[in-house]
Amino acid sequence: MAAILWRSVLAGELAFATAFAAMALGRVDTWMVVPSVLGAVLLIQYVLAAGSMLTARALAHDSNAPLSILFCTRATVSESVSFWLAKLAMSAEPWLSGFEDASGASAGPGRPVLLVHGLACNRGVWRRLLPRLHAAGFSHVHAVNLEPLRGDIDRLADAVERELRTMHRAYDGARVTIIAHSMGGLVARRALRSLGSDVVKHIITLATPHHGAALARVLRWPATKQMCPGSIWLAALNATQEGRWRVPVTSIYSLEDNFVAPARSSVLRGAKLHEMRGLGHFGLLASRRALDCVMSALEEGR
Repeated sequence: MAAILWRSVLAGELAFATAFAAMALGRVDTWMVVPSVLGAVLLIQYVLAAGSMLTARALAHDSNAPLSILFCTRATVSESVSFWLAKLAMSAEPWLSGFEDASGASAGPGRPVLLVHGLACNRGVWRRLLPRLHAAGFSHVHAVNLEPLRGDIDRLADAVERELRTMHRAYDGARVTIIAHSMGGLVARRALRSLGSDVVKHIITLATPHHGAALARVLRWPATKQMCPGSIWLAALNATQEGRWRVPVTSIYSLEDNFVAPARSSVLRGAKLHEMRGLGHFGLLASRRALDCVMSALEEGR
């Protein structure tokens, strides 16, 4: 479902960019059509990144957020490219390979890893991290596609729990490390409540709104209602976990995240924190600095 959604979004953006380029070109030579359309596509991505950053900060009313024009500009520019590439990867996800499937998991010891994506996404967002995991010796890498797109976090966590149990059995009782992006971090934490440290070894989150995201108020889906700052669901989850973790938790986040605001919503008491600057929401999945943090956290948890 997510792949279909993002193919539709990309088709719409391409149609708009083509129409925009046609109006702008007028009678200019046809050799300018392709670069003009590409330029219009990139302009759309920049407007989306800048608009989401401004909207998120305005809704959050975060007077304590550090504001740097340099870092905000850097984050907006990099997010324009990162989000566009993520949309392409998510659109092509059914034809991409590299992940193991739970039904065909090969038995034996290993260092199993489960990747959990965020809201309205699919496992295509992990294309930059996957080769690094394989190169570091993590041969048993699984990734879920959370369905339905509009399901609440509790329902999505049930699917993650089943995947974790399957991996735990398939790999001779090895505990599974979870790497999660955005809402996926909340899904992983909800699954941890049921499974505990017998199955889960470590949770690493990237850009997860552990204390809510003001932008979630814009989209009134069940999961976004749960992610609103001050929601009953989020308060209950944090009350039972924050500061008394059953497994190590690492939170990697950027102060210029264009979706997660307040800026330090990803800060968790008792977790290991990696605060970054100049990266957007999807930029964290493509940044070498952020992925270095992920790999370091994995090595620390060996």
